[in-house]
Amino acid sequence: MPITSRTRWSQRPRVLRLIYRSQVAFNPVGMPFTEEVQAILSESRAHNAAVGITGALMVSRGHFAQVLEGPASAVKALYGGIACDARHRHPLVLSVEDIDRRAFPNWSMAYVNEVMQAAIPLTFRDAAMDPSSLSASGPALLAFLRYAVQEMSPEAISPRPASA
Repeated sequence: MPITSRTRWSQRPRVLRLIYRSQVAFNPVGMPFTEEVQAILSESRAHNAAVGITGALMVSRGHFAQVLEGPASAVKALYGGIACDARHRHPLVLSVEDIDRRAFPNWSMAYVNEVMQAAIPLTFRDAAMDPSSLSASGPALLAFLRYAVQEMSPEAISPRPASA
């Protein structure tokens, strides 16, 4: 069903946002780490584009933090696979909510690398934005990732957006 300005909200497809963190289950330094993250990004971007999922991923201090947005059934299925993926240890859902607007609509999977994370002003950061912190929160990680993706130059977010 096409969505028009007259479509009632109850008729619109449900969009779900899920934010989680997990421990990296492989050596989080060096070239094998970079290759493993690139493999995750390549797989994510291809799969997510096919099923209508958008989002952002960061790796920090041996932990992943990721925002997934899309059709509820697709997001739940994807997270189920991530929770069983041998590259992740101790996955923990930080927040799940229905949303009206995606935070990363043009990205099948944006990646905020450690160079970008270091460039974010210290006044913007707190422990809730660190996926390795016990006080990490979904809303804080979402704000951090949204800021990084929107404020950093698109060329710095490697590789490219979903539309490329």
